[in-house]
Amino acid sequence: MSSALFTSKDGLVGTWSDPIRITGEDGKDGTDGNGTEFIYKRTNDILTADDVPPSNPYIDDDVPTELGWFDHPQGVTADILYEYVCTRKKDKDTKLWGEFVGPAVWSKWGANGKDGDGVEYVYIRTKKDSDGVTPNIEFNTLDPDYQSDEYLPTCSTPQAESTTWTDDPKGVSPDFPFEFVSQRKYSSINGGWQAFSDPALWCRYAEDGAKGDKGDGVNILGSYDSEEELKQAHPTGNAGDAYLINGQLYVWNGGSWENVGNIQGPTGETGTSSYLHIKFSPDGINFSANGGEEPDKYIGYVVNNIENYTGTPNDYKPWIKFKGDDGWNYEYIFKRTTTETAPKVPTTNRQQDQYVPEDWTADAVGVDKDNKYEWRCYRVKKDGVWSEFRGAYNA
Repeated sequence: MSSALFTSKDGLVGTWSDPIRITGEDGKDGTDGNGTEFIYKRTNDILTADDVPPSNPYIDDDVPTELGWFDHPQGVTADILYEYVCTRKKDKDTKLWGEFVGPAVWSKWGANGKDGDGVEYVYIRTKKDSDGVTPNIEFNTLDPDYQSDEYLPTCSTPQAESTTWTDDPKGVSPDFPFEFVSQRKYSSINGGWQAFSDPALWCRYAEDGAKGDKGDGVNILGSYDSEEELKQAHPTGNAGDAYLINGQLYVWNGGSWENVGNIQGPTGETGTSSYLHIKFSPDGINFSANGGEEPDKYIGYVVNNIENYTGTPNDYKPWIKFKGDDGWNYEYIFKRTTTETAPKVPTTNRQQDQYVPEDWTADAVGVDKDNKYEWRCYRVKKDGVWSEFRGAYNA
């Protein structure tokens, strides 16, 4: 995806932004794809590379919600002007996730809250039971008000959220999983604002699929010396019934006892012992102090059958970040409430470490029947200075 600014007068203003990939590569048959994940954050601040969150290379869907990031875009508003996106990819060889890359502007609220010159868009959401139902759009181009900017048409579709289209998208939700868009254009030649276009689907909420039925398992009930003895003792069986005959497994397939093969292989050769060797590195190139035994920023490992082994730094690749970069620290505080209303975020500029405001705790206590909700705030230390607390997020 690449973005640029156009006006009806001058056309393209400036240049196109650097492309950002928004879809992952297709995987080959029988193997996993490279994998790409996206996270999104809304803010009124200008984010830089210093705001890119850390990535856990071992966890899929690693979304740092405590830092205000989400798995899906939330949409900008008049109060929250920017939404950013970061991406990360999974290495197809190591199967480990790389670091997050970005941030890049995903969407930005218009400075004056209006659509671009010569084009206006309106939006409306529909209910969960309206799959396939396109809302109608009602307007009269002869109405004097129709030639006013920011004109909002009406809607009489029962499944629509309201009877009036809105100027901005609200974003889909489980209750309103469909959002539609319509546009109109201004023409000085044809006498002002033209008719709205037929509504088109703007966004759709994706739900998790239903859990599949439990498959039939295999239940080994005993053993016999021959197939004849099995059939004599059990002329029929139930789905999943199985018996062993000289190491062969016979399973009832619904009409007969079927030999599905030997489930016990021959005795294998005596195996050799395996040893795990771990080393540390300050830069992913050289060993740390004491021949790599001193913990440092990166960790690597080798598995072989040599009990006492040192090797070289190249033997321990790929090096994986073990410690976070200097300059950042995080502190969390927790508070329980009886209602779902988030507590007020503490305001303080105290610079002492491990500071816990009144009525908050340093660790999560857990909910109970009286305190059904627990909330979490955090603050960040950068260059030796603690920020104010941020949040609160439901813990």
